[in-house]
Amino acid sequence: DMIENSIAIFSFDNLTTGEETSRMGEILQHLIISDLSGLTHLKVISHQRLQDIQKQNSEGVENYTIAQQANAKVLLSGSIMDLSGKKILVGELIDAIDGNVIISHRIEGEDIYSMVDELTDNIHKDLDISKHSNDDIELKAGTKTSQSLDAYEKYLDGLNYLGELDFESANNKFQDAIKIDSTFFDAHYLSAIAMWWIDESETNQEASEYCKQLIDNKIYNDDIQKLEAEGAYNIIRGNYKEALPIYEKIIKLKPDEKTSWYMYGEANYHIEKDDDDEADKYWAAADKAFNKALDLDPNFSVARTHIMSMLLFAHNFSEVINEEIEEIKRHPKNVTSYTNIILAY
Repeated sequence: DMIENSIAIFSFDNLTTGEETSRMGEILQHLIISDLSGLTHLKVISHQRLQDIQKQNSEGVENYTIAQQANAKVLLSGSIMDLSGKKILVGELIDAIDGNVIISHRIEGEDIYSMVDELTDNIHKDLDISKHSNDDIELKAGTKTSQSLDAYEKYLDGLNYLGELDFESANNKFQDAIKIDSTFFDAHYLSAIAMWWIDESETNQEASEYCKQLIDNKIYNDDIQKLEAEGAYNIIRGNYKEALPIYEKIIKLKPDEKTSWYMYGEANYHIEKDDDDEADKYWAAADKAFNKALDLDPNFSVARTHIMSMLLFAHNFSEVINEEIEEIKRHPKNVTSYTNIILAY
């Protein structure tokens, strides 16, 4: 069956004053994305993809415009409020074409996780997915991620640092989240990626062993998370032949995830090549993957570094110079761009 619906879920407005966590609106976004992901008849736009699109737009752009650019048919936004211990969650399902509200749900309760389950169950029915008997929401809110709001706070801090390419600070925050909730797969997975990127080497023993422990201890909650752990283990260890088919599966399941495209590019870039024809095939696949990652996020410098290296290796010096001149206009302090121009001359 073709996917009948696609949805973009945005951060909820936190209308609570006082002690309630300021990141609650973003935590709700992550919980709902996790809850609805994995349904056959619903494509859920990832948090990373929405964030990458938002970075490419000016401030103040409407959510439904972002949703359109993500090719979503509908979007979900809303608010959360805590009144004397009773929480009020309001979710609005909105048409991404015209911005009109399709339906609104108001849910009251004390436990945020059960309230998220109730909201996603309503969305499941609103989008008529419930007519498919084999396409139910299998896990309760937080099961795939974390049922600790404190751990989520640290994890979101780590995501922010990762987006800023501050890998050491990102790793520290992911590890802080793991200390609170040792079953938080996403924090474990991104911690391993951050460890790998800290030292800028092709392989990293510590990070690959970390991924191996995730696999051996089954710190994953579904098949996609298991694939991600196996893929990261092999790519970080330098087992590129083993990593390649894993990332071929992952990019089909998560075609809008820049990190997965980057890892797929890494596998093609480094895999051992027997002859010139094979080299051309793998290099073309690597170039396509790195450019796809960069299309998803033009500021994704780790992908851009490989693209420039491949152009230099192929002696496409004029293209390197032109690309780096444009990059310097965007980021005047990018020392690597100046170095590449010198090498190209």
